[in-house]
Amino acid sequence: MKEERGFSLIETLIALTVFGLIAVCLLSGLTLALKSTIISNEQTTAESLAKSQIEYIQQQPYSNATPPAYSLISSLPTGYAVDTTATYLDPNGLQKITVTVQRNTKTVFTLEDYKVKK
Repeated sequence: MKEERGFSLIETLIALTVFGLIAVCLLSGLTLALKSTIISNEQTTAESLAKSQIEYIQQQPYSNATPPAYSLISSLPTGYAVDTTATYLDPNGLQKITVTVQRNTKTVFTLEDYKVKK
């Protein structure tokens, strides 16, 4: 009999299994990277919105209303909501401003700052 060259069925199945495991690991890594990118983008957008709102409030005149009525920034990305609360810490003119950014009713970012009556 001639000696035949080639791969046996078992060798081929083992090679396919190894390639399959490598492909699954690669796709899992890509999926995790995509999820991380989405979360990072959401956090960055929320932080930017909160900082913009704080800057806007800091530029407004001090309000003695109870609670202070600071209007919100006008244009928001789809799915985002900004909630601003101000509480008096000192009757002489110190307010604590809290800005909460939500996306699809889930709180993504909260920023606190202080406003002083000048």
